[in-house]
Amino acid sequence: SAGAHCRMELSRIGGDERDLDLLRPFQGEGIERGKVGVAGADQDETGGHRRKLPTSAPARPRASATRAISFSDLNGARDMIFQRIYDELLAQASYLIGCAATGEAIVVDPNRDLDQYIAAAEREGLRITAVTETHIHADFLSGARELARRTGAVLRLSDCGDADWKYGYAAADGARLLRDGDTFKVGNITLRALHTPGHTPEHLSFIVTDTAASEDPMWILS
Repeated sequence: SAGAHCRMELSRIGGDERDLDLLRPFQGEGIERGKVGVAGADQDETGGHRRKLPTSAPARPRASATRAISFSDLNGARDMIFQRIYDELLAQASYLIGCAATGEAIVVDPNRDLDQYIAAAEREGLRITAVTETHIHADFLSGARELARRTGAVLRLSDCGDADWKYGYAAADGARLLRDGDTFKVGNITLRALHTPGHTPEHLSFIVTDTAASEDPMWILS
């Protein structure tokens, strides 16, 4: 990006590797091989006694993986900060994009674990001033509305769907609605909304340009 170079660092937050072992929630519970695995039962098919299983899996810490990229100019001054935050339990990605020059940041597609975004912004010396979504999420609970309220950020939402695909709380929360081709800035970073229906009718993709480094786009988030 116009002579820019990047520093990449990979880190894991929210727990160690054992927290990612989600397929064995009863590991260490002493369950015997060959016994019936019906929750709450206390006998196997032969009438023998076995250890009772819990009716629900024990709670485990949420494990998130963060990939952070900082772009800097030839003098070493940071321009744009880009973080992909991936939730292993939800199989869902969200993004923190920040302007190092102004300290402003936007979060795209946050889930309801709000603290991770606030902490990530603080580590980079950023404040969250905007929150947005690519689409209305039916597979997990969105944290966009709550994060905007908690941080005082501007909420930007798609207005490209028909009556069945509108954000019912947009007006009450003072959200700024986005149509195809709309652009907005977060510090020196420009985001352009593109209507890309398919996954959902109102779906948006965002073209991201770090104007301090180049006039050419660097990312597209969809």
